[in-house]
Amino acid sequence: IEPLCPPPPPPPGGPNKGLAFGPCIDGLLEAFEEDPYCSLRIVSILGHLPSVGVGSIPPIDTDAKDSGKKHGKNHGLDGIEANPEYGDFADRLVGLSACVDVYVVSEEGYTGCDSFLPLIERVGGTFMHYPSVGASTLPSDLFKAFSRPFATKAMLRVRCSSGFRVARAYGHLSPDDQYENLYHVACCHSDSSFAVDFEFDNPSGVVANLDVHPTMQVAFSYTCIVKVDEGEGMYQVQRRLRIETVRTDIGRQALELYSSVDAEVVMSLLCHKIVGAIKQEGMAEARMLLQDWLVILTARYNQHVMRRTGAGMDISFAKYSSLQMLPRMVYGMLRGKMMDSLRASRDERAFVRHVCTSMRPEFVSLLLYPKLCFFEDLDTDMPNDNPLILSHSAIDQDTPHLYLLDSLTELLVFYPRAAKGSIAFPPPVDSGIRAFIQATKDNRPLCPHVYNCSEGDATGLDFSARLWEDRHLNAPSSSDWAVSSELGYDAFMQALKEEVKGFMDAS
Repeated sequence: IEPLCPPPPPPPGGPNKGLAFGPCIDGLLEAFEEDPYCSLRIVSILGHLPSVGVGSIPPIDTDAKDSGKKHGKNHGLDGIEANPEYGDFADRLVGLSACVDVYVVSEEGYTGCDSFLPLIERVGGTFMHYPSVGASTLPSDLFKAFSRPFATKAMLRVRCSSGFRVARAYGHLSPDDQYENLYHVACCHSDSSFAVDFEFDNPSGVVANLDVHPTMQVAFSYTCIVKVDEGEGMYQVQRRLRIETVRTDIGRQALELYSSVDAEVVMSLLCHKIVGAIKQEGMAEARMLLQDWLVILTARYNQHVMRRTGAGMDISFAKYSSLQMLPRMVYGMLRGKMMDSLRASRDERAFVRHVCTSMRPEFVSLLLYPKLCFFEDLDTDMPNDNPLILSHSAIDQDTPHLYLLDSLTELLVFYPRAAKGSIAFPPPVDSGIRAFIQATKDNRPLCPHVYNCSEGDATGLDFSARLWEDRHLNAPSSSDWAVSSELGYDAFMQALKEEVKGFMDAS
């Protein structure tokens, strides 16, 4: 493109040591701002830290501990000062209704994902992170990104009937400066997800009216490009409006509320709030907010449903199957890549938090607490019905089953001791488990990387490290609630029980 200026020269370290990510975006914006009728979508594949010109990011100590103090609005996901130049880029991109997709391969270490991630989120772009070239599924992810429906210049309006109102909206959107409950979405695609928090607008809540049920209406207008049927290879720009109206029943008793809970949706909303707390308050404060939420929820459940306050407390929500996964998902937030600085790099944590605030709840739940299941043999094309807990006790080493661990971005096939030698390794292309894996990859908004693991070698150790419910090998001895997650799920639940008992005694 002729109007583009050449990027600045690399630093003295050598021609391959500088990445001019910012200057490239700046040059493209300058070229396309002259002709606002053009549609701009920037696709960037980064291999190391942007270090040249505008938007350069200084290297940091990736082993630095998370900060628990409060941070200002210019700080990134882990309290690191964010580069304000990417905020300026975002303003210009939103003005053009342009999109930026970034694919990062962290082969050479820290790449600064937490610094330029706000740019991607403001314009609704795609962000993918790969820990290495070998673990990259870049071709498949690019195909998915360019083959799914895409929209620009979108507006989202949410309206409610009397009795309640919109409290907050979450996702990669921004509120309108003039009108309430109107949000702007620069770009989105068919896998984008948004969330809304409601609250009562008066102390009496929703007034029961047999003729009018609580009603919500969502209006979504957007611009898209569609193919013209009459002409080959011809397309046109269309403005579309979609309206959805939903009515719901009123829960007249606490029992009805608890029985109607969707744990995946609850945890998706909680992820939005915890990610916001990490940005604004730091990791330590976010862990405290997560602790308070689960303690209060468990206490209220025992007060209103179980009518118990003493030794007979139910902290596992045994009465309602819809609630039983909530403690495990909270545990997974603490032990997984979202909040554990030892298990995940800074780039990985930024990517996981991006996924948790942009994808549908059923995908977010796999990141929080991966799904473990088993296949009876190679010819079986569907796993067992009930997922297993993430513990060594769930693995039967003496039965030749094949285990599959699904954490959304990764699929691990595990061969226990009894399967080694008796079942072909890795699974043949025409096997049932391979067909299931391929179907899973086809139906995902991102392509998971597949690992084949076997008991007794390094791959088996990698699989074992993902069984979170067991005690961490280097777990410290501490009475702290968040730290207790390193001692295993049983110790975590015991600490939760003590916290709930103390809260109920004090209230």
